[in-house]
Formats: sequence, structure tokens, C-alpha cells
Amino acid sequence: LHAPPARPEITVTIARRLVGLSLVPLLVIAVLSAVAWVVVGRIETRNRRLQHTHVVALATAAHVARDISEQAVYLEAHLLADDAAARARARAGWDAVSDHDRRVHGELVAEVAAWRALAGPAMAAADAGDPARGRALWLADVAAARAALAASGARFIDMNEGFAAAEVAGIAGNVAGTNRVLLVLAIVGLVATAGFGVITVRSIVGPLRGLQATVVEVAAGDYALAIPHTDGRDEIAALARAIDVLKRGAAATDEQRWIK
Repeated sequence: LHAPPARPEITVTIARRLVGLSLVPLLVIAVLSAVAWVVVGRIETRNRRLQHTHVVALATAAHVARDISEQAVYLEAHLLADDAAARARARAGWDAVSDHDRRVHGELVAEVAAWRALAGPAMAAADAGDPARGRALWLADVAAARAALAASGARFIDMNEGFAAAEVAGIAGNVAGTNRVLLVLAIVGLVATAGFGVITVRSIVGPLRGLQATVVEVAAGDYALAIPHTDGRDEIAALARAIDVLKRGAAATDEQRWIK
């Protein structure tokens, strides 16, 4: 009998193929998670910018409108008051609102300062005992300043509303783009997993079926049939080499039987 050929070392195992097949969807999930993490970070950044700038600016504009309306009420009460006590109460209300607007009206400092500067002489005239002159100043300058401030506030609100709308649209665009990317990656991952699975199954099932057909032929006495897949480096090749050894032994036994 001839010595069996040297057995190649098994390096590519079926287990490794199956592990590779299981790693494909895990890799796809990891990529999807990374993409989602990056996009969520961008959305959070834009959302913080929206909250800390444009929302705050709109809130400031709302404070401006409220305080100017309150100041106008106190200014009118001060100019129309008939006694010093009523004027003092109106002045106290004006000062309280003015202290508040100095703290919160950072975006409209110039407009608010102009309004207060024009209202100051009218109130001073009334405090000096000349309410008629104060009312005249009010009608001549203060009302116009208030209208200018209202127009500036409206422009300020419109500008920040536009910025906020752009940020919201950008966030929506990021979300839509992320959905598209995740969908594409999911499809690619599904196709890759299916393709790799088909390749893996064929690399296992095809050789096993070939060996099965060969074993049937050998069992029927066809010892001249070559055993396939004997030169591989996986478990199927090892099985094929073992079948080849059995075939050689059966052929030798059959030859000796005929010799006798």
C-alpha cells in the first residue's frame, strides 16, 4: 500500500466561516450606530444654538415689548397725575420697570436707551410742576420714539424668527438625511449579509454533497473514482482525505480478495 499523502493543516474552518457570517450584521449595526451618533451630535449642537441664541433673543424681544408697554402706562400716569403723590407712585413704577429692562434688554440697548432718554425730560418737566410741558414733550417726541422702538423690535423679532426657522429646517434636513443614510446602509448590510451567507452555505453544502455522491459510488465498487476536495484546508477537506484513505483500503482489500 502507498503511504497516504501528508495532511495539510486545517486553517480555514467552518466555524470561522460561520463566525464571519455572524460578524457581517454586527459590523453593519456598528456602522449604523456610528452614523446615528454623529448625526445626533450635529442635531444637538444646532438645537443648543437655537435654544441659547434665537430663542433667548425672541424672549428678549418679548420682554422689551412688555416693559415698554408698562413704562408707557407709568409715563402716562405720571404726566396726567394731579398731585405729587400720584406722580411719585408712577415714577416708582417707571423706575422698577427701567431697572428690569437694564438687565434683560441686551440686544436692544440703543433703542431702549433712546426711549428712556426722551421720556426722562417729559417726566422731569412734570416733576418740576409743569405737567403741560411734559405732556407736550410726550406727544412730540416720546410717542415717536416708542413707535421707532416698536419697529426695531419687530425687525429684531423677524430676524430671529428667520434664524430660528433656518435652524429648525437644518435640523429637519439632518434628520431626513440621516434616515436616508441609515436606509441605504441597512439595505447594503442586508445585501452583504445575504451574499456572504450564500457564499458560506455554498462553500459548505456543495462540497458535502459532492462527497456524499462520491461515497455512494465508492460503496458501489468504483474505486477508481477520485475523491474531490482533498487538497483544501478545512474540515471538509480533512473528511475528503479520510474518505480517500478508506477508499484506498477498500480497493486493496478487494484486490487481495480477487488474488486469492
